[in-house]
Amino acid sequence: MYMYYRVRKLRSEERLAAIARGVYVPMQPELSEPDAMIAARFGVISLAIGVGFFVDHPLIRRDARAH
Repeated sequence: MYMYYRVRKLRSEERLAAIARGVYVPMQPELSEPDAMIAARFGVISLAIGVGFFVDHPLIRRDARAH
């Protein structure tokens, strides 16, 4: 849910900045709750993969030096 909140906040800030510069910004439909949950899950999965690579990297380098 944090990712959903963060994306909404960034979109709002971007929209407000454009309006302040005088640019016309059409309104976009908000994500439905199921779409937001899918997007959040994708973000969590991506984060978990990244953390896994980060943790695994020192282990791989240590195994390579042992041989």
